[in-house]
Amino acid sequence: MTELAAGMPVSRPAISQHLRLMLDVGVVRERRAGRERYYSLSRDRLGEVDRWLARLDGFWASGLRRLGDHLDGRLGEHLDGHLDGPLDGGS
Repeated sequence: MTELAAGMPVSRPAISQHLRLMLDVGVVRERRAGRERYYSLSRDRLGEVDRWLARLDGFWASGLRRLGDHLDGRLGEHLDGHLDGPLDGGS
């Protein structure tokens, strides 16, 4: 973990905590050799993460597109209402 921590802007305990979480969900594997621990990625689990992120991305893209369409419609209604009124700002 010393090599890994050297390139990170976070503490060694934080890295250890993240590695433990990734081990628990199966994204990384751990191999022990004496006092040393070696970590490797589990590519099959990363594929599952990638698919989950793709679904999440689709969810947000769709929601934001609908929100944009709604706001564009509201802006159009707002502008239409102002353009139909008197141009001189009077009564």
